[in-house]
Amino acid sequence: MISDLPPALIPAVRIFIGEFDEHLEFFRQNIEKIADDDVKTAVGHKFHTIRGSSGFLQLAEIKELSERGEKLCKTAEDPIQLSAALLPIVEQLAVHFDSLKQEVDGLGDS
Repeated sequence: MISDLPPALIPAVRIFIGEFDEHLEFFRQNIEKIADDDVKTAVGHKFHTIRGSSGFLQLAEIKELSERGEKLCKTAEDPIQLSAALLPIVEQLAVHFDSLKQEVDGLGDS
């Protein structure tokens, strides 16, 4: 996933991984509370942040998933349907996170 990135971006990927992990934890703790407008807004902002960072780092799959999550937060009105639609996106993001983290961990301290 990151093998095509310039080496100068690897430190930014490491920072992204830390932030990405925090966002995933927020999703896990709050997706079921999405009926609260403040939570819905915060979840949408987290997806937006992931989308922007992953786009900059050329992580297309993560960008696409987070874009879908962000769009759902903006357009969905039923909180039960929204929560149900976001859960698989969060699960897929978690898989990408694990893969990305393993790849970066494999680089050592370069």
